[in-house]
This record gives sequence, C-alpha cells and structure tokens, in this order.
Amino acid sequence: MYQIDVISRTPVYEQIIRQTEEFILKGVLKPGDRMPSVRTLSVELSVNPNTIQKAIAELDRRTLIKSVPGKGSFISDNALELMHIAKRTNYRISKRSL
Repeated sequence: MYQIDVISRTPVYEQIIRQTEEFILKGVLKPGDRMPSVRTLSVELSVNPNTIQKAIAELDRRTLIKSVPGKGSFISDNALELMHIAKRTNYRISKRSL
C-alpha cells in the first residue's frame, strides 16, 4: 500500500502523510478504517518506528486520524470532508485552521 522513495528529497514521514491523504481522497482509506500499526509499517517499509510515529502524530494533529490508546489509529469520521476542503482551498490541515 505505502511506497517510500528513498532517493526523494521529501522526508519519509511526509511521504507517509501525503500518501495517507491520497488514500483518504481516493477512498482506499475510509472513516473508521484502522491504520496499520507503527510496528507493521516499520517492518513493511524498512523505516525506523520513530519516523512512522512522527507521521502518525502529525496525521493525528491534523485530525485526519484518531488515536485510541491500546487500540490503534483510525481514520476520523470527518477526514474525507477535511481533505476536500483542504484540496479545494489548497490549504494544509491543522487544528488551528478548523
């Protein structure tokens, strides 16, 4: 699902964020869907778990996902709506912008 370009100048965590946003827009990830765990993504992508955690934290800060302690991270109910607004206004999502 996720693909990392190791030669890209874009940081890995940002690549994960952008791909998650694309998956939400394309309907690959729907509200309520569980995100892969940090450990799973780390092994799958051969990326340091701290990098994955940084991407998850940023997605949570942007309210695109909701982290539930002990359960995992899930796509928020309004993620698609937030992505459409961001795309329409060409604006990055953050809690400050809501």
